Formats: sequence, C-alpha cells, structure tokens
Amino acid sequence: MSARFAKLDDGSWGVKLAPDNQASGTGDSVRIVTRAGRESVATLGDLVGTNQYGDRIFKIAQEDKPEVDDSLTPITEIGAFEFGGECFIVKRTKDGERLYAMKVVEHTADRINEADGVVQIELEYQRGAMAFLREEHRLDEARAKELSIRYGKCIVCGRKLKAAKSVEAGIGPVCMGRVRSRAA
Repeated sequence: MSARFAKLDDGSWGVKLAPDNQASGTGDSVRIVTRAGRESVATLGDLVGTNQYGDRIFKIAQEDKPEVDDSLTPITEIGAFEFGGECFIVKRTKDGERLYAMKVVEHTADRINEADGVVQIELEYQRGAMAFLREEHRLDEARAKELSIRYGKCIVCGRKLKAAKSVEAGIGPVCMGRVRSRAA
C-alpha cells in the first residue's frame, strides 16, 4: 500500500501510488510516510497518468501538499547532501540551467574500503528531491571525508582520488569548496 508525494510537471504536488495500492482513485484518502518519517494524509484528485513502473499519479488538493520548511535555504550550487538518512548528489543539467538530485545507492561489489569491506555505489535519479533538499542538508567536511573513504571516490563529483593530498583529505580541493566547513 505504498503512496508517495510526487512533484508534477506543472510544479504542483501529487501522489504516486504503487501498483499494489488498493486506493481506487479520485476522492480516496491515502496515508503517506514522507522521507523525513512524518505521516501525512492526502485526498486523491484527478488521475494525471501512469509511469513506466505502473504507478498511478494523481493530483491532490493544495492543502494536502507536503510540508516543506521554507525557513531553510534552497540549494543553488552542486554538492553532496544528506537528508532522512540518505545521501544525495546534486548536479547541474547539461545546459547548466537547472539542478537535479541523484540518490547514492550502495551495492556489494569488488571495492575494498577502510574496514576491508566491499562497497560500491550507484547514483539513481530522484525526481522531486530538490523540493525537500536544502542548503542546511549539505554534507560537512568530516562526513564528506567519511563517505569518500568508504566509497573510494570523491562523494561530491565521483572521481577517484589520486593526489596524495586529496586521498589524505578524503576529498579533492575543488570539491572541498562544495561542502560545509567545520566552523559552520
């Protein structure tokens, strides 16, 4: 019975219902657990369509939209962010006009980390993540270094660290400017 908030193409909010969700449609109420772990209820409006996974996407009433903390600062530059226990990499589109977020997903593979464990990551596009990620979620130097060492590459840009100074720091010099300093 999974339901998630979804940002629609027109900028409004909707709800995405997984194929196993028994809600029949317009007028039904669905329970949603947000990424922050908060529970919310939304009433389904008109069906917008379905996606490639068979999820049905419905409009919702304005008053049912997810709470977004507007007191926090929107993201304006690329970098690495952590929210709800998940790590996100924010990048620019090829035309440089917009930002988008990729979620870091761990997979078992053939890369040994500092604890002789095997960790490999993939980045998966996260539609709607820019709606809840904020500048205050940007990784600080210590966390960026920890994740870079764990994955064997820079957590911000994904490049393998080669220079001795960068390997020691756990992050490259350009990307160091894209994380929060320890003083912040």
